Amino acid sequence: MTDLRGFTLFRDLTDEEVERLATSLHRRQVPAGTLLITAEQRGEALYFIARGSMRIFLDEANGSQVTVALLGPGDSVGEMSLLDEGVRSAHAMTIEDSELLWMDRKAFLDAVRHVPLLAHNLLRELSQRLRLANLQIRSLVTLTVPQRLARQILLFADRYGREENGATRILLPLHQNDLAELIGTSRESVNRALAQLRREGVLQGSGPGIVVANRALLSKHAVVPVSGITL
Repeated sequence: MTDLRGFTLFRDLTDEEVERLATSLHRRQVPAGTLLITAEQRGEALYFIARGSMRIFLDEANGSQVTVALLGPGDSVGEMSLLDEGVRSAHAMTIEDSELLWMDRKAFLDAVRHVPLLAHNLLRELSQRLRLANLQIRSLVTLTVPQRLARQILLFADRYGREENGATRILLPLHQNDLAELIGTSRESVNRALAQLRREGVLQGSGPGIVVANRALLSKHAVVPVSGITL
C-alpha cells in the first residue's frame, strides 16, 4: 500500500483526508518507453509517480525532441490542463518501468474544492515550479555550462537523493542528452563538465546513476547570482 503522504500534493493531510482521496485513485503499472501524455490532447487525468521516472518533452519543428523536465517518485504530472481545462502543454513518457496512481478530472477538482490543504499544497507546488523556471531562465543568461550543470544536479540531489555512506545517490536515470537539453547546451559540453566534476571528486560513477560525493563543493560550482528575477 502506497503512503499517499509521500506525494507532494498529499503532504500533511489527515488520515481521514487520505482515506477519502484513496477511494478516487487507481493504480497502473507502466512499462518503460510508454507515451502517457501527448501534447495538445485534452487533460482527463492527473498522474502520481509511486515508482520509476518520467521524461517531459516537446517536439521541435525539425522533428527532434527537447527534454524540459525529469520527474521521479513523489511527483505528479497533469495538473495544469485539469485546472484551466486547456490541452496538455507537453509529452510525458516513462523512462523506466513505473508504478503510477491516477485520478480523473472530476475526482481531482472535487478534491481541490473539499480538501483545503490539498489546494494549498497544489498552489505551493505550482509556485515552486514557477520559481524554478525563473531561476532556470536566469541561469541560462548568467551561468557557464559547468555552473548550470552543477546547479541542475544539485536540484536533483535535493529532490531525489538518497544518502549512502556520506554520499548522495540520485534516484533518477540522468542521461547526458537529457541533461544537455535541460541546461541548454550540447551533449559534448555536458560530457566534459561531468568529467571535470569527477576529477575533482564532486561526483562518482560514469553511468546515468549519478552519485554526489561532495555536496559542499557541488554547491560552490552551482552558485546562482543574487540579482535577477524575484517574486
